[in-house]
Amino acid sequence: MAIDPVKKVWLVCPAAHAQEVPERLARSGLVHVAEAPKGEAAEGKAAIASLGADTRSLDAAIRRLSETLAILSEFSKSARDLLSNLIATPVETTRAELAAAVEAIEVEALHEKAKALAAQRAAAQAALAKANERLAAIGAFAALAVLLPAEGALRWTRANLWLAPAKQVRRIAEGGLAPEGLTVEQLAASGNKALVATVALREDADEALHRLHELGFQPVPAPERSTTLDAHVRAIEGERAAAEGAIAAANAELAELGKLRHKVELVLGYCEGKAETARAAGKMLATGRAALLAGYVRVRDLRAFEEAVARDLPQVAAVVEDPAPGESVPVSLTNSRLVRPAQFLVEMFGLPPYSAFDPSPFLFLSFVVFYGICFGDAIYALVQFALAWALVRRFRSYPGIRSLFALLVWGAVSSFVVGVFTGTWAADLWAPADPARANAVQRLLAALTVVDPVKSPLQVLAIALLLGVANQLWGVTMKLYGMWRAGDRLGAVCDAGLWYLVLPGLAIHVAAFFAPETPRWLVQVGTLLLVVGAAGLVLTQGRNEKSLAGKAIIGLVSLYGIMGSYGCVSFIGDALSYSRLLALALTTSIVGMAVNIIGGILRTMLESPALLGTVVCVAFVVFGHLLNIVLSALGAFIHSARLIFVEFFGRFYEPGAQRFVPLGSAGGRIRVVD
Repeated sequence: MAIDPVKKVWLVCPAAHAQEVPERLARSGLVHVAEAPKGEAAEGKAAIASLGADTRSLDAAIRRLSETLAILSEFSKSARDLLSNLIATPVETTRAELAAAVEAIEVEALHEKAKALAAQRAAAQAALAKANERLAAIGAFAALAVLLPAEGALRWTRANLWLAPAKQVRRIAEGGLAPEGLTVEQLAASGNKALVATVALREDADEALHRLHELGFQPVPAPERSTTLDAHVRAIEGERAAAEGAIAAANAELAELGKLRHKVELVLGYCEGKAETARAAGKMLATGRAALLAGYVRVRDLRAFEEAVARDLPQVAAVVEDPAPGESVPVSLTNSRLVRPAQFLVEMFGLPPYSAFDPSPFLFLSFVVFYGICFGDAIYALVQFALAWALVRRFRSYPGIRSLFALLVWGAVSSFVVGVFTGTWAADLWAPADPARANAVQRLLAALTVVDPVKSPLQVLAIALLLGVANQLWGVTMKLYGMWRAGDRLGAVCDAGLWYLVLPGLAIHVAAFFAPETPRWLVQVGTLLLVVGAAGLVLTQGRNEKSLAGKAIIGLVSLYGIMGSYGCVSFIGDALSYSRLLALALTTSIVGMAVNIIGGILRTMLESPALLGTVVCVAFVVFGHLLNIVLSALGAFIHSARLIFVEFFGRFYEPGAQRFVPLGSAGGRIRVVD
């Protein structure tokens, strides 16, 4: 239940065999490859240089395959089920299938063909859009055999066709508002749109045509050759038919290529794995005769690693040692089955340093309790439990995704308990309209109810704030544990232990302010704790300062929270942040109650014909509660995680360690199952 202990390994081999080492290590999936520091590589006079890795061809292949996959994905749906497409998981394959795909796919040729077809399709789509736009403008006038001159066909004049609002054309004709030097004639009208012909001397045309633009006239593009309007429309219709044929042909060829999508995805994953291996080779150091690779192996895998080296790399000498103090060591977490789901939160926030401790076991209960209060409905919890448990089974081969759904399983258990004790069963769906006429089940559910957040919000708020205070003290405990574990005993007592006096004392005084009936002896105890703890903090928080003034100033401001390990204001603000537990609990219940009320209204309104109201009511209630489940679960997860990440982790946790990723381990785009 901790950070996995690791060993640092050094692999030395003849320089001629250097490229083989990463490839064969990738087969074992046990070694996290690291940069080999030149200063540690050798102490002799031989020149040491990075081995280097030329991944340009692999990078080019990956780029081509990615572009090809993006094109083919539009024409070939994934063979995986809907759930696997919604939740990103690797494509499962066998070694034989992968080898066959690598053999079958000609990366460059397939890429060029797919790109060419995609370009043809895009050009045809653009031509189709242009033809449709032109037909939409002039198609209504297709029967007119009006001359449509080409651009520049007339020597001394310029003739144009225009589309304009019919009202505007009539206003211009009746009011004599046509630009000077321009002859305007309406040829036809269709609805509120008119087709207008204009003629002007070439030297006067630009100014006149600019004026027409201002009046709302839209020019009909001139054809390449002079023709009649009806012939021009037929030509555009021919262009549209040709574009549609080109699109259909390109789609058919792309659909045929789409059958290769699965193989392309496999080859892409294969190339990405090869590129990873090549980059691992680039981390090696070499002299003229020898090459060196540095890495890390988990202690539990050490025997298997040594056997793999002896079997697959007989020309390699391996040296195993403990990592140096302060070294940046990649981190891998292993926990018991009970708290393993909490690793999802830790990994999402950031891994702890190798020299620290894994907080997963210490946050698990807090998160589950917070989630249960926020979601807190027994019926909703049963629905979530069933779905989350099914998803745990579905993704049992993927640890990260499985941990998320396992966390939701525990959240559902907590929510069920909270729902029972708060009497929340799909909000108030099971509550009797008249308590005097309640049946045995309703009386049992009512007897199990301890507190109703809707009727007694202040009690639930008090519980939420008490949980906040407790969780803050738990965070201080984690800080004390971490510092003590690291050997800083003085810091553990001064920077964490003294807050055990200040924070309870402060909490007692805040409670006494809002509840004057607080016993006097308790207030006196709170005062004693606060004074003694504050004095200790003032005297110790500035202990690293040289001057007495600096020690005093740092000690005083540390009480506020500007400097130092914590602060009174931070404690109050963080504790109040836990009031969101009440807010989320009320939101879940009140939205559910609103769904029940609206369902009842619909049932009453639609009493006739028979059963219509009942059917509509049931359909609405089911939909409304399912929607509330989704939204409430999302809110419960986000806010519970926030209370962990900000108010809890903020007290002691410093993430940022590198993840332990063995070379060639499962993950990425594909997953070989045999």
